[in-house]
Amino acid sequence: MFSHADLAEGTLFAAEFRVVRRLASGGMGAVYLAEQLSTGRPRALKLMHFGMASSPELREKFALEARVGARIASEHVVEVVGAGVDAATGTPWLAMELLVGDDLSATVRSHGPFTLAESAAILGQVCHALGAAHAAGIVHRDLKPANVFLAHSKRAQEAYTVKVLDFGIAKLLEEARANTGAIGSPLWMAPEQTERSADISPATDVWALGLLAFHMLTGHEFWLAARGDGGAGEGGRVRGFFRELVLEPIPPASQRARELGAPTTLPGSFDTWFARAVAREPRDRYGDATEAYAALCALCGFVPPATSVPPRRPSLPDSRPRTDPNGIVTPLSATANARLGDAATVATGAPAAPLRASLAVTPSDAVADSDEPAAEPAPLPVSGPSPRVLAAGALVLAALGGVAVLLRPRGPAGEPEDAAVTPGALPYCPKGMVRVAATVGFVGADGGPREEQPAHTEQVNAFCMDMTEVTVAEYAECVKRGGCRAGHKDAAWPTATKEERVAWSRFCNEGRDGTAEHPMNCVSFDDAAAYCRWANKALPTEAQWEIVARGPEARPFPWGHDAPTPLRVNACDKGCGIPSRRSVDTVAALVDGDDRWEGTSPVGAFPAGVSPFGAFDMAGNVAEWVDAPFCPYGETACGTVARVVRGGSWSSVTPASLRATARAKAAPDNRQPDVGFRCAK
Repeated sequence: MFSHADLAEGTLFAAEFRVVRRLASGGMGAVYLAEQLSTGRPRALKLMHFGMASSPELREKFALEARVGARIASEHVVEVVGAGVDAATGTPWLAMELLVGDDLSATVRSHGPFTLAESAAILGQVCHALGAAHAAGIVHRDLKPANVFLAHSKRAQEAYTVKVLDFGIAKLLEEARANTGAIGSPLWMAPEQTERSADISPATDVWALGLLAFHMLTGHEFWLAARGDGGAGEGGRVRGFFRELVLEPIPPASQRARELGAPTTLPGSFDTWFARAVAREPRDRYGDATEAYAALCALCGFVPPATSVPPRRPSLPDSRPRTDPNGIVTPLSATANARLGDAATVATGAPAAPLRASLAVTPSDAVADSDEPAAEPAPLPVSGPSPRVLAAGALVLAALGGVAVLLRPRGPAGEPEDAAVTPGALPYCPKGMVRVAATVGFVGADGGPREEQPAHTEQVNAFCMDMTEVTVAEYAECVKRGGCRAGHKDAAWPTATKEERVAWSRFCNEGRDGTAEHPMNCVSFDDAAAYCRWANKALPTEAQWEIVARGPEARPFPWGHDAPTPLRVNACDKGCGIPSRRSVDTVAALVDGDDRWEGTSPVGAFPAGVSPFGAFDMAGNVAEWVDAPFCPYGETACGTVARVVRGGSWSSVTPASLRATARAKAAPDNRQPDVGFRCAK
């Protein structure tokens, strides 16, 4: 019988996926990080538990979710790249894209409230996903900050791409049946979701959209009961919340913001929009997300991008459908906790393709099963079922669940990033950067090469580090805006022969097709430093770089103690593009396999090698300039002009060169195809 525990590293599944490691598991299934062999890309592979797969009813619900997801045409819904049933085991599986970033809940806690313009930009992408769903006759039903994911964008001009998660409990209007009961997270659910005979429509999502906008602008949940400071206990807070939700007058957004002590003043135009978005009668709200976003832009004076929201569906059914008596699937948390509304709800699966579902991964080994801050007094428990939704909670326990996977970088003490944060302990970091608190970290190694000695500790203030190496597209944006010199298409270093320059120059990414998301290489120290200055950052110090690479455990490699493999690192193995660096001895010493890249790979293509703080490619791909002369530790001026490069590269032929403690030197004007950079601040 199939067991998820059997899928060890390197296992080939469905003849298409090589397992890297298990990300999370629960009573209903498991999610693995896997390499898709046909593309060489990392994927999230979700498997349904063997026992669940034997139930015809659960299989039908699996298929229902496939029909739901397949009808949502938006880049702001996570794409499923394949699905099916494994012939060898009979296990339904689902393969999804991986996302790197953080959800809106955690972002608001770390970033603070957004401006009206920032909120409108995010909501435009949210409404693109919801608008596409509504146009297809689909209602999300559980829109909340934890289900809005700000993913690291692949576009140089964008800080992030918004993805709406957890369409697994969405309701397909044309196929819904009666008597399901409420599904949703209490603090964000609409009044009609408290009734077993609820009429669910796109206006249900519009209600949550209004509350979401308020949260982004103020940093607070709208309901006073969510504060939990009335001394009434959990039961009293739940009752108080439902009084606010269905009985008491709903105050203007600006008034509630003042009551909550929000640091910003909301304009009257937002009050007008909010009042209609959260009208208790669904027919009094905006009809769907497209209409709601257009109204927000009109009232607040924004010009929506041409592709902000999809065209509206000409008409929805006149009679609102009843709910499914068999229930719509809701995900399990990674700890197999099936409470209603758990914050880390993401992917659910289906045996048909193509379709769309939601799986969000931030690099780490930590699984967060709640987005509730660990602060007192406790807020209204979003994940606890209220008296009006107990039936729905029981239904969820009986239904097929998706495995919740929301991985976040772990802090120096091993705590999840979304734990309660002491004010000032961590800086605000721009999108695409990882945060490191002020710490004393381990640097160097005893017993290794002389340049790595001695092992010692260094104290660093709180800082941010780029999650990935700077890409060709990002560098091109700097050139376009006048902050950087044009990139180089040829390699150069003082000792290079003509033959070496020719052989190595073909691996410079500047001007090569298909390398926009590869690291910028063939770049000098000064060019790298200029880019970082233009981005209001700086090249990292050696201590900053090594602490991010090794983590608080002082690992020898970013991923741990195990030797490099083609799943973890882009290095010089059997497929290495430099013939002079390939030999049986060096290949066997490094990796017995092929990482599928002759030279550089797209940044972040080896998630199994992610560092403890969530930085990708700290070993391999390209070595990286750091802001340090190549001097012995403890000396800041040793008469050399050589600079330090760290991390090894696609041309590395030994494991030692990929260790997080390894130091190499290069003349500052070298332009090497195996050297790039990332920035810090």
